[in-house]
Amino acid sequence: MWQGTFAEMQPECSIDVPGGLLCVHSVSPAPEVHGAQRFPFGGGRPHERAAVDAALTALGLPAATHPVGHRPDGAPHFFDPTAPSLSASHTRLTDGRIAAAVYVGSAGIGVDIEVPSDRIARVAPRVFHPDELAACGSDLQRLGVVWCTKEATWKGRGPALVFAHDVAVDPGELDRLPEEGGWIQGRFRGEAVRWWARATAEWCVAVGPFPVE
Repeated sequence: MWQGTFAEMQPECSIDVPGGLLCVHSVSPAPEVHGAQRFPFGGGRPHERAAVDAALTALGLPAATHPVGHRPDGAPHFFDPTAPSLSASHTRLTDGRIAAAVYVGSAGIGVDIEVPSDRIARVAPRVFHPDELAACGSDLQRLGVVWCTKEATWKGRGPALVFAHDVAVDPGELDRLPEEGGWIQGRFRGEAVRWWARATAEWCVAVGPFPVE
């Protein structure tokens, strides 16, 4: 625990996915943070490190006992060579909280979390397939989910990806995504894959790609 420096220690989303676990967690930064030594998650600003560590703690993997480092490309990993693969993402919510998503499990799987925003809408025409753009329209949550599938895939399978062509969500899948989250299908370089995704008013998250069963 963070000894009062951070609040809201209950995860906002925790779910079993094939070969691993996904957790979304947020922390509310206090006005002052006294020293980075309090935050065992290496790299990044203290509040972001704390959000990731809170999510790992919710999965039973606190960084104090499961130290995390970064590879030269910036990807996080457990120092223990026998530990599972790790993917992490964080974003600042509109109310100032820091939200983090972590996936612990099989290699080749990435996770991304973003705030639904006009920023994604501005970038989408350059990186989305035309069918994805048509399915999303101006819906920021849909745009956020599609963006997260591409970023998660880049983290798991990148880095040499062309977002608009190599990673595509099947447009009809967005109509079937339940409010509590669920599976959406698409393609990665022509291969059928799926992602677990969820969109809320505060954040969108996706983890994958997984094979279609």
